[in-house]
Amino acid sequence: MGGNSCKQYGVGRLNKENFDLVIGQLDLIFLRYLPGGVRLDYIQSIGSKETFGDLDIVYSSTQPFNIKSFLENHIKILGDNKNWNINSLAIETVAGPFQVDFIRVQPQEFDFALAYFNYNDLGNLLGRVFHKAGFKLGWDGLRYVVRNPECNTHILDEIVVTLDWENALEFMGYENYYEKEFNTLEDLFLYTASSPYFNREIYLLENRNNTARTRDRKRPTYNAFLKWLDSEGTMIELPQFDWSFKLLIRRIFLEKAKGMFIGFEDKLIKIDKEMERQKLIHSKFNGNLVREWTGLEGMDLGIVIEKFKNQFISKEEFERVILNTRSVKHLFLTSQI
Repeated sequence: MGGNSCKQYGVGRLNKENFDLVIGQLDLIFLRYLPGGVRLDYIQSIGSKETFGDLDIVYSSTQPFNIKSFLENHIKILGDNKNWNINSLAIETVAGPFQVDFIRVQPQEFDFALAYFNYNDLGNLLGRVFHKAGFKLGWDGLRYVVRNPECNTHILDEIVVTLDWENALEFMGYENYYEKEFNTLEDLFLYTASSPYFNREIYLLENRNNTARTRDRKRPTYNAFLKWLDSEGTMIELPQFDWSFKLLIRRIFLEKAKGMFIGFEDKLIKIDKEMERQKLIHSKFNGNLVREWTGLEGMDLGIVIEKFKNQFISKEEFERVILNTRSVKHLFLTSQI
């Protein structure tokens, strides 16, 4: 995405007229030849955009499907550059060489991904407010990261809260997304700032961690938003939600999500039960206990632990035996004879 992945193949920017010609050319191919089970759609740009460095398309398939192999039968491919789930193709179009980025997602993620990627960097801007509340808004859904309460840096799981874009936005106080017209960058900025939980401070680069700061500094829309906040945004009465008590507020949002999204609380309960189960397993068998039982240290200690675990056909079998054995020490020492 961005039109830079296939520069070596002579791709260039197109004006709106030629860009529409390319869409029409691809439409004919997709309408005539796209196999069943494959779904795709074009990512929308703001209405006032005049030139385009690439065309972005989200697609999914319920069957094995290679987008490059499919297109090669219907249009000339000059080259490609694949990066994870994005396949950037340099295509010989009616308007000359042009880059088309195909973003593959799972079928159940399609609608959410399309909405997230629409309109420049809107999804990323909205995501900052969700992040502050302890949630993740991404192309693959609204998610909640479950962390170990005893070690906040240890992630236990990541739960999909919802794959309904409108419900996700409603959760954070955003309204009428599908009724809005996003013709200019200011339209994006005004919508981003329309949540009652908005606060300009959470967007400032000096308040971001190094990874986020480095990433967003390279994003033109994000930088334009920062400039807007310092100019036009200062002349509008924007929400300034007080995030001072972030941990308390996150607990409130967590309870709100439990009540709003069906099945979310059940997923949390399941993870809590699994965490308690793992704690019990660890209390019955761990490196410190084996050190006491054997007197071994370092590499020798690791070898006997690994040898013991390898006696079981799977991790699940190992855990089941540990949980159901009254004396794990006896079991372990017996296995060493």
